[in-house]
Amino acid sequence: MKDQVVLITGASGGIGSVTAAQFADAGAKVVAHYNSQQEKAERLCKKISGAGHIVLGGDLTNPHDIDKIVEKTISTFG
Repeated sequence: MKDQVVLITGASGGIGSVTAAQFADAGAKVVAHYNSQQEKAERLCKKISGAGHIVLGGDLTNPHDIDKIVEKTISTFG
């Protein structure tokens, strides 16, 4: 998984945070999505191994927010 980019939806929650940590431990760059718990997602990205992870918020029931998340991920990681 080294240098692969993974988008983890709900990264501020239990399953999402554990999943994000596992991918980071495997060398992936993590895009940690949150809907309402920005501080938890930011703490997660500071805690997990590696560097270059980003935090993005948005409501996944809103197509505009989904587009923003995808566009920011692509502009950051290519």
